[in-house]
Amino acid sequence: MTAAENSEPVTNDRVHTLTVGDDVVVATMTVDAPRSVVFTAFTDPAVLAQWFWPQRFGTRIELDPRPGGAFSIRADGLGAGQEMGVSGTYQDVESPGRLAMSWQWSGESAVSHVAIELSEVRETRTEVVVTHSANPSTADRDGHLQGWRDCLGRLIEASGTLRLALRGQ
Repeated sequence: MTAAENSEPVTNDRVHTLTVGDDVVVATMTVDAPRSVVFTAFTDPAVLAQWFWPQRFGTRIELDPRPGGAFSIRADGLGAGQEMGVSGTYQDVESPGRLAMSWQWSGESAVSHVAIELSEVRETRTEVVVTHSANPSTADRDGHLQGWRDCLGRLIEASGTLRLALRGQ
């Protein structure tokens, strides 16, 4: 198989990932929550902080989910001298079905792109497809493959809790 061909899909519990060529990651999973709840999980800072990174990271999130709006996700709970953060600009926001944004890690010049598609499987289930493209290297691509697999796995684990929390709003 050449690098330009699709890789074999990888499954981590219920998150399926694959690479396309040298620079694209696709992660797919189904969440036991309505599409509007899943959209909120990606666009409400308090909800996103519950699952995006491990709790030990002390995640600080700022979101302005509208075309042209910015986002910033930072880990405050890392050890001295360690920094981790990502930021970007929303290009497309279509509630409750689509988000697209630029993606730039702190301290790095490369900008990649993330598109999130949410499709209703049935009233209480949502398929999530994350496509992370324009990765500057295969190492970055593979790092994002693992990162999305981990993040989306935490979203699956948190989906029941998120539904209950959002009912109270």
